[in-house]
Amino acid sequence: MKHDPYSLTALIRSDDFIAWVLRPDENSEHHWQLFLKNYPEKTKVLNSAREYVILLAKDTGRHQPSIVQSNKMWEAVKSQMNNEEKPTVQ
Repeated sequence: MKHDPYSLTALIRSDDFIAWVLRPDENSEHHWQLFLKNYPEKTKVLNSAREYVILLAKDTGRHQPSIVQSNKMWEAVKSQMNNEEKPTVQ
């Protein structure tokens, strides 16, 4: 049996495909739209893989801030709290 690089399983494991789904740019959008134009029979599997990647990203927290972003946000909150706790001099 020949391996299909555009099967559902192959697509959801493809870093390029995942990047297009989660962070599309002009080049990736062009690539996948051209792919669909050349292989319209793959539309259903591509859409299914896209939905799967989106659901998986939500379930695994890929839409959550990074550790660096979380630390920066926490520092900003702590700084704001410290400023509010200081009594004002009159």
